[in-house]
Amino acid sequence: LRSFEKFHLLLNAFELAFEALPVLLYTLSILVLFFSALIYFAEPRTNITTLPQAVWLTITTMMTVGYGDVMPRTTSGLICTSFLIISSALYMAIPLGIVGGAFSRVWEDRDRLMLIRRTRNRLQQWGYTPKDILELFYLYDSDKSGELDLGEFSEMIGEMRLGISADRIVNLFKTFDTDGSGKVDDEEFVRALYPKGYNTIFHIKTWGADLGTEIMEFTGFGKRNTDMGNGSGGDGGPALGYDNPSSSETIDE
Repeated sequence: LRSFEKFHLLLNAFELAFEALPVLLYTLSILVLFFSALIYFAEPRTNITTLPQAVWLTITTMMTVGYGDVMPRTTSGLICTSFLIISSALYMAIPLGIVGGAFSRVWEDRDRLMLIRRTRNRLQQWGYTPKDILELFYLYDSDKSGELDLGEFSEMIGEMRLGISADRIVNLFKTFDTDGSGKVDDEEFVRALYPKGYNTIFHIKTWGADLGTEIMEFTGFGKRNTDMGNGSGGDGGPALGYDNPSSSETIDE
């Protein structure tokens, strides 16, 4: 299981590096076309017969393969190929540096990423979706302050049975507490677990609050029932109070 989790760290590193891929491919295309044209015009047609053959020579040279089936014969062709080799060495250092840097950042942050992944997997096992995450947060907010202190957070993590030590729970709490206030509010909680769905989740929260206010104003009720015990969580998970009105909306994790 740990090996599988660390494999996801590698995927996270490639996901971070993937953002730079279009720029790298564009630069690679420019280099290939430029040097292919130079070599094609520098070499006689008896050696490099077609432009695709020059492209083949350029690509095999850049990738340090060098099959030897095609090679420059003239002095100008050798000079162009020499500059191509130097440019290729400089270019290939860029993507390797990007991927290596991304993996270093992910590896340094591996504990946080693996703990958050375990937490999300356990919530999924309990039957919770990103839409339910706010209700789960408020369920463990025992003092109704709108924030989880370390004790409340530890209680929630303990009930999830993630198998992590108290020290790692503290480290996970510090990861959630991005402003260093010593408490985790609902926005920090959602942003840490579902960063891609953060805006959608809080759109649902705002929509639900506005709807509740309109209903109370229309009916004349001044107090909303906040009983959290009417629902039920799956597989031993805690219960939620009501179904989200936007349950059909899909939220990215």
